[in-house]
Amino acid sequence: MKLLDRTLFFLLILTLSCARQTSFHSRYVTGETGIRGTVLDAKTSEPLPARIVLRDSARVHSSYYKIYPGHFTAEDGTFFLNAEPGYYRLEIYHGIDYCSEKRAVEIRADQTLEITARLEPWVRLRQLGWVNGDGHAHLYTDVEKNEQMLTTVRQICRAQGVDFISTNQGWAGYSDDDWQSGYAPFSDAHFQLYYGAEMPKYRTGHTWWLGLTSTRGYFKASMDTMYENHYYQSERNEHWDFQRIGFPNIPDVYLVPRFKIADHAVACLPHPTSWWQQKRGEIEKYTTNVCAYLSYSLLAGGIWDGLVIMGYNADHYFYQNLWFHILNEGHRLTPLAELDGGYGENNKFPYGLYRVYYQVGDDPS
Repeated sequence: MKLLDRTLFFLLILTLSCARQTSFHSRYVTGETGIRGTVLDAKTSEPLPARIVLRDSARVHSSYYKIYPGHFTAEDGTFFLNAEPGYYRLEIYHGIDYCSEKRAVEIRADQTLEITARLEPWVRLRQLGWVNGDGHAHLYTDVEKNEQMLTTVRQICRAQGVDFISTNQGWAGYSDDDWQSGYAPFSDAHFQLYYGAEMPKYRTGHTWWLGLTSTRGYFKASMDTMYENHYYQSERNEHWDFQRIGFPNIPDVYLVPRFKIADHAVACLPHPTSWWQQKRGEIEKYTTNVCAYLSYSLLAGGIWDGLVIMGYNADHYFYQNLWFHILNEGHRLTPLAELDGGYGENNKFPYGLYRVYYQVGDDPS
């Protein structure tokens, strides 16, 4: 898989607008108090899924995420929002490749405000051979084969203009054996669900993947359960060392190259300088999963293909400082962004918040 050998850039996406005019039509009809709308592509008149933000002077109405404003339309670009009569600001977004729409609107009692918004394309990145997505997207669930979860993921990603997601554990209740058939109904020319994993996941660093097709039975063995059970999750053991809490796993410098060769996959280093103080009972513990073997990887010729420099924070000084130091030493390592999340209304990192654009030409697969 030569994905990261091609040009790549990363962006923080919150809201973007452009100077081109959009087409906006509205009318009132007798009915339920609220606003009903349809979003279309201004050039093709095809339905365009979008993020809809309705706000007054005090608050934002009807947001899916608690920290990120907006409701997501259906895939046919339609939506309905209940709201009290009054004056509002309506905002409509679809990624960075379309102009956004912002309008002052009035909602009247016992009337439905019907709107049609046609968003003007800004840059058609897909047609230019660029796709964007996230490779570190956990889909934890207690439901086996959670189709509702995948439906929600697809709806949000399409509205946000995200082209693909590589799922990590718990994979929406799917596994090595059934993910391809399970993800197929949610993947098409507009959006792709791929399999991935955060593995190995050690105290000495983590790895996530692009192009992984199977964990090949090594997933449990590549989790640092000794550290997890006897230190990180424990209310005892204020400190650890390798003598007291051993490291029985296959070292990642052995495991990662084998998976790269087996699947022609791309190995990526997440949160490379991450550490925090973790409260467990009465003890506050220093916790870290920094990429301890990065120096060895660079000197050995590149075990990992990419390094996250944007994640948790948009402008992450420590990640970026590390990456620039690597460049100054004469090494080449592709910069990446990651969510390490995405799903669920309480998640702090919504799909599309950070995204990486990959140049893949005519074949987005």
